[in-house]
Amino acid sequence: MTTLILGCSYTDVDQAVWHDTLFDDYRVYSKGGVDNAWIARTGVHALLNNLEFNNVFVMFTGIDRCSITLPNNNLPDNYYFNFPIGYDQGPIGSVHLLQSGGVLGKWNSLQQPYKQLFKQQYTAEDKNYFSQLNMYHVLSFVSFLTAQKIDFKYTFIYNVLESNFHDYLLGVCQDTVYWDALDKTNYIPITPFEFGIENNYMHEDGFHLTHSGQLAWAEEVKKYL
Repeated sequence: MTTLILGCSYTDVDQAVWHDTLFDDYRVYSKGGVDNAWIARTGVHALLNNLEFNNVFVMFTGIDRCSITLPNNNLPDNYYFNFPIGYDQGPIGSVHLLQSGGVLGKWNSLQQPYKQLFKQQYTAEDKNYFSQLNMYHVLSFVSFLTAQKIDFKYTFIYNVLESNFHDYLLGVCQDTVYWDALDKTNYIPITPFEFGIENNYMHEDGFHLTHSGQLAWAEEVKKYL
């Protein structure tokens, strides 16, 4: 039974080591800095185009992250392009993503006009728009998995209802309409960020878990699989 694993840097094999603790046979479609729209879109495409997946494990990312699609002929010098398997490619296969989260995709490192767009996002007094947009994609993907009768579990990298780590562009779900609409049947409430803080497992970057912390978190998650 092959598990499709989806997420951001908390799930990316370049950073994460917890996959073997939870699953024997799996494939990971993840990339650091991506938003929940990317995670949901990649999951749908992977499931529609690959019949080998029997179940899904998705770790959604921060709810203030967003991305902008750009064709090859309009890329700035400093860009963060899409997952190499091409699930975000457009009709002519040239779409790349500018991400607002992740080491290479922080909005303040971009050139104009993209920097200005993200600046408007992260300096606006109204913080609900992008978090609602993210939660819309989360709700849509969870609903898709449920409707397709796919065996799945999901969680977030942190508690989206309560967080003070805006420096990492995560965001807080201040308007809980989408959260309340989520079917929590398959939700895993042990979020790794809080688990790392509580158990002193944080990486020196202050954001990710150490390898030992990831493995300890995965042992707790086993109870929900």
